[in-house]
Amino acid sequence: MSRRERTLLIVGLVIVILLGFYYYSYLPRQARHRALREELTDRENALARMEAMVRDASRLEQEYASVQATIARLEVLLPTDKETAVLLVELEQTTRNLGISLQAVQPAALEGPRQPAAQPGRPQPGQPAPGGQAPPPATTIDYRRYPIQLSLHASYAEMLRLMAAFQEFPRLIVVRKIGVTPRQVPDLTASLDIETYVLPKEAR
Repeated sequence: MSRRERTLLIVGLVIVILLGFYYYSYLPRQARHRALREELTDRENALARMEAMVRDASRLEQEYASVQATIARLEVLLPTDKETAVLLVELEQTTRNLGISLQAVQPAALEGPRQPAAQPGRPQPGQPAPGGQAPPPATTIDYRRYPIQLSLHASYAEMLRLMAAFQEFPRLIVVRKIGVTPRQVPDLTASLDIETYVLPKEAR
């Protein structure tokens, strides 16, 4: 066998060995490496989703605790159905202390609470929260709206003092509407539609 033939034979054997290594060792290792990388990426994504769920759960628990604390404070400001007469007396005393001439007090019948509008992106009661975790239990106050119309004679300054007094009132008072008619300068004839919230005794 000549030197040239031996050289070609050696080169051929080297090529065969390299091809065998490429197809039977390198390619399988690359495929396994890609599979492991994909599995690692999937597990990292799953871990990120779980961490987000834990953060959301902690946030929802904090919001729930905040709502509970707010409800506890509001219950103190809501009269029971048997305290509504006392509330009307307190309103009359407030206007008298301010020097306002209260002409009429017209309380209306108790009404149910207004239903809040649904907020996009926030789970409604009974619906699962984002991420699949169960939402915190719905917490509501079984209160009743108590509309009251006041008719009075007062000056502009006295009206301002009355609005300030409502902010410091021992019960929660919401002014829904104010109607003012000039009477005799500086006096005004005013009509106020106010609203408070009554907590049924059994809800205490």
